[in-house]
Amino acid sequence: MLKIDRLSIRFHSTFVLQDITIEVNDRSIVCLLGNNGSGKSSVLNAISGGIDFSGIIEWDHENISGLGPREIAQRGIIHVLQGRRICPSLTVEENLEIGTAAWRGFCGLRSIRSDYERVYSCFPILYTRRRQMAWSLSEGEQQILAIGRALMGRPKLLILDEPSHGLAPKMIETMFCQLTKLNNEEGISMLIAEQNARLSLEVADYAYVLQRGKLLMENAARELKHDKRIIYAYLHN
Repeated sequence: MLKIDRLSIRFHSTFVLQDITIEVNDRSIVCLLGNNGSGKSSVLNAISGGIDFSGIIEWDHENISGLGPREIAQRGIIHVLQGRRICPSLTVEENLEIGTAAWRGFCGLRSIRSDYERVYSCFPILYTRRRQMAWSLSEGEQQILAIGRALMGRPKLLILDEPSHGLAPKMIETMFCQLTKLNNEEGISMLIAEQNARLSLEVADYAYVLQRGKLLMENAARELKHDKRIIYAYLHN
């Protein structure tokens, strides 16, 4: 579905990313691993139209390299940004409605109601909190809200930037279980940038490892789990 070829990003004379090539197949989960500053977020921002770059990004055989964020979202590529970025002064349900912005003019009220029902079925806590102001949610609930808002955009590819950051272990487990279920049952492809390598490699089909803006290695996730370099760098604790 998604093919990134020789992606490079430079700030002044310094490369943030250099010649990165990545693919995400239909109905797959792909993870990007790497420490802070490795370039994971820059890859995701380039895909969703939020940053200038050189190279080619193709979506379903279409070159989308020059498109803006709204046009990218209309093609079904939905980005859950790091730090959640919810609207704290709106209710949970109002935040969810924002997720329909890319396609709302093309569908009726009944269709939107079915999207609410789908999200509430995936994350019952959002239904319980639907009239509550978003600022009053816990950090874990805010992350769930950000993912629910993304689902309202009807993603074909869901891009998640550090979804487990700052969350309690139980909430992380619940969130990743639901993401895996969405992939298995609805066929939503996912590209996940994570520092939690252990959990990422458990749910992913394929993984890429970035280091200082360059692609260090790639392989099937089940193989990388047993790679001595990965074990030493990410899994030894």
